[in-house]
Amino acid sequence: MKRNGVVETHRTDVLVIGSGIAGLFSAAEAIRAGVHVTVVSKSAMGRGNSSYYSGGGIVLPVEGMEPEEHYRRAVSSGRNLNDRSLIVKLVEEAGRVPDYLKSIGIPLVYMRGYGFNQGPLWRWGGDYTLGCLRRDLKESAALHEGIMVCKILTDSEGVAGAIGYDARTETFIDYRTRQIVLASGGCAGLYSRSTNSFSNGGEIYALALEAGATLRDMEFVQFLPLCDVHRPLHRLIEVWGRLTNVDGEDVVAKYNLPEDPIRMARDQTSIAIMRELQQGLGIDGGLTLDLTQMPDELWCDHPRGRQVIPFFKKKYRKTQAVKICPAAHYFMGGIAAGPSGETDVPGLFSAGEVTGGTNGANRQDGNALGEAMVFGPIAGRNAAKRAKSADCPDQKKTAVRWVKDTLGRLESGRNRKSTGQMTPAALRGRLREVMWEGAGVVRNASALEKASVDIDELRRDGLTRLAPRTPNELRAALEAMGETTTARMIVESAMRREESRGAHLREDYPEVDDAEWLANTFIRKEGEEWHFEKRAIGEDIPLFDESTVHDGIGE
Repeated sequence: MKRNGVVETHRTDVLVIGSGIAGLFSAAEAIRAGVHVTVVSKSAMGRGNSSYYSGGGIVLPVEGMEPEEHYRRAVSSGRNLNDRSLIVKLVEEAGRVPDYLKSIGIPLVYMRGYGFNQGPLWRWGGDYTLGCLRRDLKESAALHEGIMVCKILTDSEGVAGAIGYDARTETFIDYRTRQIVLASGGCAGLYSRSTNSFSNGGEIYALALEAGATLRDMEFVQFLPLCDVHRPLHRLIEVWGRLTNVDGEDVVAKYNLPEDPIRMARDQTSIAIMRELQQGLGIDGGLTLDLTQMPDELWCDHPRGRQVIPFFKKKYRKTQAVKICPAAHYFMGGIAAGPSGETDVPGLFSAGEVTGGTNGANRQDGNALGEAMVFGPIAGRNAAKRAKSADCPDQKKTAVRWVKDTLGRLESGRNRKSTGQMTPAALRGRLREVMWEGAGVVRNASALEKASVDIDELRRDGLTRLAPRTPNELRAALEAMGETTTARMIVESAMRREESRGAHLREDYPEVDDAEWLANTFIRKEGEEWHFEKRAIGEDIPLFDESTVHDGIGE
């Protein structure tokens, strides 16, 4: 591995970080506005992201789903903590989505207020990303694969560029731009059990905070209940059966869950499963989901049914009941941004899952892709508008200095004796275990405090012991620096919210506390310190009863 970082320069009007739906749709809109766009992706363009592996369902104003009903369901699911300006924009703009998808060759089928494409099994979302790439981006945008953005540069005017690292060429890249769209997804990969790739560790939140952006609602992580114990990526979102513990008790009846809990109450179902496991009532690390009695007509009640029946019949139905356990799936918290996509750092925009506030304390299914498809283009359009009157700052000296300092810190880890060194893989693996054990589905003060201490130790001691010896290990070390910060913010926010709401369950504070916690939490950096703020929901904003929650049939 090269010890001296080579810094190359790339100029662009708008830099988009992330190649999922939000990122690619943002880039396409910026290109239509007539500016030069560069898309940076850690993985294969349009493929290595949560959009690609999603279920593909989108809440839309079709078949009786009026905007008012969409709004009510979203706010009910979000337990009244949604940013109303964001959710209003989402439901207003969702009707434009089908026409754009049709224009890139993706017709939808509709069912009960949801739109679905007909892509290949387990890759349904790939139709959206690859369709956008084919029609709007391959010939028009600069597409940089395999690049991890490790620093956002700012000056007195706002965004002043970014620094990326390419492990393939062992090169750092000085991106010169005044407009950046953050669209890199969430941070469910911070957990040892996750439906996301472990590369989705959320280091972008730490970079945004360091650049001056405000973060919000970092305590809210959604866990998907029906995930294969051994293969969390196998999400049984389209099916339901009899869920039992080691004693054969029906868990749905035991916890008085809705008749169709995976569609109606993901958060409640995940909590029930974890309570059973904590009480020693699991089998091989999970509960048993028996699909053998599920009739074909019930499978086919979902637009995906005819596709998934052969898979599940082969894998589970004719052999044994599947062992299931929740896994981290989606992040409701994130970067604070308005309906325009712009943050409180001039020139810094965010779109999609990386943005907090749209979904409140728990996301309604089908809103993830809709949010990306609505706010991606909005952010791209507004970034392009700003770019037309912006200069292109020269931050080469700043970039070179940052690279030199960062490599110097990592060099100290390599100079330790081998017994005192730590590989990036070991540090990140330990971080995921800490997050699952201490800040998972069921939380309490003792577990959160231990997680806080463990993460602080990793940040204080583990990062100084990192000894990357290959380009890929250097990239992993750069990711770990941000991931530990993001993890610490999640834990600290969870410690401060002393109630249970949505996906945040405090067993030591088991009730919703509207008097004290009908409020959003915000974090910003002041000097070297984090400043936490609680902002109450306005008294004039209408609230919805949780009994109206309906998670629908999407993902």
